[in-house]
Amino acid sequence: MGSEIPGGPSGIAIGGSVEGIPETAAGAEAAGVEATTAAVHGDAVARVADDLAAGRISGNDAVDLLLAEVMGDDLVRAAPDSVRAELAEVLAALIETDPHLASLARFLGADRER
Repeated sequence: MGSEIPGGPSGIAIGGSVEGIPETAAGAEAAGVEATTAAVHGDAVARVADDLAAGRISGNDAVDLLLAEVMGDDLVRAAPDSVRAELAEVLAALIETDPHLASLARFLGADRER
């Protein structure tokens, strides 16, 4: 097993496996899926950043588009309607109340306070 995750639960190590959860497919295949997912989401984030920098969208629009990107993820779309609705509410509330997320939204120029 690899080294322990700092601040994480004991018994779970970086590069290790968790008992009862099967290992993923071959490392190269798994890395390819992760790279593809990162590229797709990275492209969407880059488009939002470009539109924001060019003044084509507002900070509020940027936050809304980023939330739409999260909500459009395959895993989220596969969830029941009630779960998706709750997730959307929780994310919106976090952006307004979590100090870190609120500061990131303000950095984008969003005025999310209600």
